[in-house]
Amino acid sequence: MKKQFQHLKLFFPALLLLIALSSIAQQQFIHTATKENSYCNSNCTTLDVPELNNNPAAIIWAIPILEDGVNLNPHPIGVYYFQNQWRIFNLDQKALPEGSKFNVQYSTKPDATHFKYSITNENIRKDGSAYIDHSALTNNPAIQFVLFPSWIPVDGGAANRYEIKLQYDSDARKWFIKNINERYLYARVAYNIIISNPGNSVAGPVKGNPDISIKNPTIITNSPGIIIPEIDKPVVKPNSTGIIIPDFDKPVVKPNSPGIIIPEIDKPLDKKGIITKTSIPPSYDFSNVHICIEKASANSLPPKAPYTPYPIIPKIKSNGELEPISTVTQPLSGITNSMWTPGESIRVGFLDDASFIMKRKVKQYVKEWETYANIHFVFINDPPNDITKAQIVVGFQDNGLDWSWIGREASRNSTGEKTMNLGSIWDNTEESEIRRVVLHQFGHVLGFIDEHKAPTAGIPWDRDKVFSFFAASPRNWSAGRVNEEIFSTYSQTKINSSTYDRLSIMHFFFPPELTTDGSSFIKNTNLSETDKAFAKQVYPFPPTPTTATGVLETGDDCDEIEFTIEYNVVHSSEVEFILLPGRDHHNALVNWWKMIGIPQSSTHYNTLELNTTLRIKVEDIYKTKPITFAKAKVLGVHTNLPYTWKPWAAVPGGCRVKFVWRRDSCN
Repeated sequence: MKKQFQHLKLFFPALLLLIALSSIAQQQFIHTATKENSYCNSNCTTLDVPELNNNPAAIIWAIPILEDGVNLNPHPIGVYYFQNQWRIFNLDQKALPEGSKFNVQYSTKPDATHFKYSITNENIRKDGSAYIDHSALTNNPAIQFVLFPSWIPVDGGAANRYEIKLQYDSDARKWFIKNINERYLYARVAYNIIISNPGNSVAGPVKGNPDISIKNPTIITNSPGIIIPEIDKPVVKPNSTGIIIPDFDKPVVKPNSPGIIIPEIDKPLDKKGIITKTSIPPSYDFSNVHICIEKASANSLPPKAPYTPYPIIPKIKSNGELEPISTVTQPLSGITNSMWTPGESIRVGFLDDASFIMKRKVKQYVKEWETYANIHFVFINDPPNDITKAQIVVGFQDNGLDWSWIGREASRNSTGEKTMNLGSIWDNTEESEIRRVVLHQFGHVLGFIDEHKAPTAGIPWDRDKVFSFFAASPRNWSAGRVNEEIFSTYSQTKINSSTYDRLSIMHFFFPPELTTDGSSFIKNTNLSETDKAFAKQVYPFPPTPTTATGVLETGDDCDEIEFTIEYNVVHSSEVEFILLPGRDHHNALVNWWKMIGIPQSSTHYNTLELNTTLRIKVEDIYKTKPITFAKAKVLGVHTNLPYTWKPWAAVPGGCRVKFVWRRDSCN
């Protein structure tokens, strides 16, 4: 009993917040997570609400509802918009339990007290916090408002995985957000802001100690992700894991190179730049530490070959349910403009220093990328070996260094210049190491970068030891070189990346002695599962849907309705629908009145009756509504059945959807 009382005590401030917000909210409802609305590997639940569907501008916030004093989902939450629907999701990517309830409030569009705030580069302060630049909040320290994480991935948005606090800067007269753990915030992280008490604007600067600002806000413990600035109250940290999707550390400004690294491999060593800060005991074994060098240019690239993305068409199960579409939030990192066009052929040649064995090994292992990426590596015939026809030119200078040009940088190569060096492997190198190096370097050819340089990596480097290690022989790197190759990260605007994959083939081995928390990284010799999935995503193969068949059971009088969906059989601008009578288990023809409704607006359905055919323009199908079913029942009364079917994601233009109502009685 005492434990339940404590839960209620913690939830009481959230309840007060809910009451306060209810007076300003446009609409609200109770949402329960179920098996049917579970999504994204069970860590989110879909809000299927007409006013919210197809409405990325909606301003949404949610508060967990306790069951007998217990929060069934004790995780930090936010909302995100994907495939035309909003979802509540756990920021820590933990499973969202079935039965979890939320009081969801929303405004269908922004207004003076409901709006979205997205961090921009201009908002970010030197300490990594970010100003909230909005006229309603500026110059207003007494205002009360709520922040709730809102993420729209398809718009290039991101989400912050850490707990935050709010403070008021009395000098700038602005509120600002700060991560409690002092990590940097970054551009395109967004929050819904809901003002509950507009307060009174302040005409002049706020008096008092500017370092203290206007007190810290209270963070409500049992309502993760919701922050209320309450003047004079201390900060209370919630017991949340604080782990979410992407994040990256302090921004790195690279002059004259917007987010692109240009390693200078052949320039003489700057001896003045060599530093050694903290010695590393010789007992540490760094023999397996290998790191390559990426070559990229800030110069503009030629236009890509034209490409029309293939539609993603899910499969339909025999019971009418749709197979979940496999999606990846881009766990591997690649330079967007350096990617090739899906289906493109890339010509590869070897310099004369390549042995027959190494040529065979490269050809053998590079084919693994072709299994998962719609890219073809075409090797120049040898002999004759006209190297000027190759885009990727591979050499084997025995200097211990591996490096490659990034992606389409090689498209400039018309003189046979070497674009890749495999200098750490040779004929008698261990097979797993040859495999690792070849897969890694040809990952660079596909446009993928070293994973430790992804803006989402957040590796806790022991900077002094890293400087010491790479400044030592045989590398003798300068401090600038160490910063460039190890610590610097790519600009988020130049790559397509959102989460970090420590198992990626693009990640190097680093021992625990080089990190402050003792974390280490294994030597990856195979493509990770996320490597494979991401390669499929950025270099997709054309979909090849096959005819889908099955039986729908309405749950009424043992109804059975056969369905068949054929692809590419009518004009791509239309979908054809057919309803035919079938024969039941007594071989009797089903001929009692039946009707299937095809939605053409939020209220209007086009009717499909027995022995009829309809062809409907794709744009005339109202895909936010499901297909409905009706039949004549007792005394011939036409009755709408509660069963509905929503197959639209798997029904593009060009389909023929045929129904055969083969049973309508349990007798």
